Amino acid sequence: MQTRPGRAATAAAITTLAALLALGAVAGPVAATGETGTPATPLTPPASRDTGPTGAAAAAVEAPWRSAARASLLASVQDERSAAGLVAYLRDPALDEVAQARVERLAADGAFGHTAAGPSILDPVQASGVRPYAAGEAQGWASDPSTDAALARIRRLWLASPGHRAIVLADWASYAGVGVATDGSRTLVVLVIADTPDRSAPSIAIDAATRAGSTVTVLWTAADPRLQVRTAGVGSVVVEWRPDGGGWRTARTKAGVKVTTIANVPAEHAVDVRVRARDRAGNLSPWATARVAVLP
Repeated sequence: MQTRPGRAATAAAITTLAALLALGAVAGPVAATGETGTPATPLTPPASRDTGPTGAAAAAVEAPWRSAARASLLASVQDERSAAGLVAYLRDPALDEVAQARVERLAADGAFGHTAAGPSILDPVQASGVRPYAAGEAQGWASDPSTDAALARIRRLWLASPGHRAIVLADWASYAGVGVATDGSRTLVVLVIADTPDRSAPSIAIDAATRAGSTVTVLWTAADPRLQVRTAGVGSVVVEWRPDGGGWRTARTKAGVKVTTIANVPAEHAVDVRVRARDRAGNLSPWATARVAVLP
């Protein structure tokens, strides 16, 4: 069971019309931090409130502006990570849902802060089915008249704040999710990051599948996406083949090679070949397929 350090979140003096506020916190083995931002110049608020649904419903009816905002914010985080020599976060749909639920709670309640968003961040991350070793959260809001301007302002504040910069540039987490909402006068965002076992499928590709007499040779390439931490690496590759209308047969594949030779293939049959990779964490790639024609 992870120990969960307490969250620190200090209050900020804000202007009567608009302000910018951001909070960052980590649960798990990394110490929690919390800071506030400098009040922003009063600006015209957004025209309408749109918090929208969460979970599967959100995926089905995601508003275009929210999809764009979510992608824009994460892209800016990735740019900062790249500039710092870190691996980009992999976007995680489960963490997107956690972040969206938390930001919508803030928008609906007109509140702000980690406590206002819900339970300690580890709890909803665990409830989403993710097995985190640690999790972190950064929150922000801005009352700029456009979503783009609000996101840019929040990003600048996060980078200027040690607590939030530590979330953006965490060297201990590989996965991230983003939530975005508006309450009619503010654009609010939540960034959730997590350190988990490798849950990303490896990739597989058939580079060539050729035939010489009764022998089929399959050249393939398998790779496991690089994570900031805990990249499992490709553990094994399965190559299967079948003659026209037949059942799948497993071909013997030697460890550490990228070529599989299938002998005694019936000359009168075309051959279907499929290849799949498994990483050392048990994640499976999709099948890559190819068809080898009958010899002329």
